Amino acid sequence: RLAAAFPVDAAATMKLLLVNYEYPPVGGGAAVASRSLARALQRRGHEVAVLTARTGDEPAVRVEDGVTVHRVPCLRRAVHDIGLFGALTFVVMAALRLPGLLRATRFDAALFYFALPTGLLAPLWRMLTRRPYVVALRGSDVPGYASEPALVRLHALLTPLTGHILRHAAAVVANSDGLRELAERAFPTQPIRVIANGVEGECFSPAPRPSPDPPVLRALCVARLIPRKGVDLLVEALADPRCGNVVAEVVGCGPELDTLRRACRERGVDARVHFLGFVDNVELPDVYRRADVFVLPSRSESCSMALLEAMSCGLPVVASRIGGMPELVRDGVNGFLVPIDDAAAIAASLGALSGSAELRRRMGTASREIVDHAHSWVRVADGYGGLFVEVAK
Repeated sequence: RLAAAFPVDAAATMKLLLVNYEYPPVGGGAAVASRSLARALQRRGHEVAVLTARTGDEPAVRVEDGVTVHRVPCLRRAVHDIGLFGALTFVVMAALRLPGLLRATRFDAALFYFALPTGLLAPLWRMLTRRPYVVALRGSDVPGYASEPALVRLHALLTPLTGHILRHAAAVVANSDGLRELAERAFPTQPIRVIANGVEGECFSPAPRPSPDPPVLRALCVARLIPRKGVDLLVEALADPRCGNVVAEVVGCGPELDTLRRACRERGVDARVHFLGFVDNVELPDVYRRADVFVLPSRSESCSMALLEAMSCGLPVVASRIGGMPELVRDGVNGFLVPIDDAAAIAASLGALSGSAELRRRMGTASREIVDHAHSWVRVADGYGGLFVEVAK
């Protein structure tokens, strides 16, 4: 495991290119992570540029918080869903943009978020620059991570290509030990390091907590509305008598919205579940602060940005014992880990939290302490910065 403890001084600063098909204002956790890492690396003295997709009226080039962001056109399907065709359009347009970008700036190294689709650009980078590149695995680019039939078929077809991209990388990084272990099963000879996600602790900060028990327990889930995120299990749990005083807000969008609304009606909890849709990052901290507990019942997960944000806001958490979740949630300390696909266990955990303000306070405090200790972006940037210095020698 890479401990993210490489001090970076002025003599070691570098020109770095980060490539990701998603970047705020659109995308999920990887988009937020890539922006936060780019900013943190820039603050550490590196010169950072980003190559990403352009999905609205954003300019083709703009400096954002010291980071030069280059955007290419992309036919994205939705805010949280690029779709296969959208991914291919990004790769094609980015491949056309990359040579000019490299003529203008001599980068020392590149970081490709996702082995696929973004890593498809890595051979072009290598051919044009002869400089090293690093691949950051995120989850959906690893065979066996997701059970969606389309992704399973795609991995079956493209695993040899993924292996080729990883073999020629100067380093491959996973964002959790759980994801590393999964990737090693697919690519057993590939060395993989771990640098976990970080979180903006100043932005995602706790709200003052009232001491008396509230009349209802406010549960929050921030996730794409797809089967893998398990939001249906939260709906099922709310129908349990132990959750009679629990109301839930769900932030996110996706193809499962109508199915989830129908499940709420069928289980008689539609008055207690509020779907908020997409919420901008500027407004998201206040959504966390008005919650009492965070729930993430995913069926697969690497190192959830939403979970880290909730912990940073001082929330106790209920999460599936899957992937990288046990690396963030210490069962009985800052929340509860529940078996995958177990709505009854979610209900029991919510019931326990509902009945004790002291338990919620203690677990919420522990959540923030875990984030402060191991998940600052300064720490993550030092880890990547040290890695770039190492591979560029």
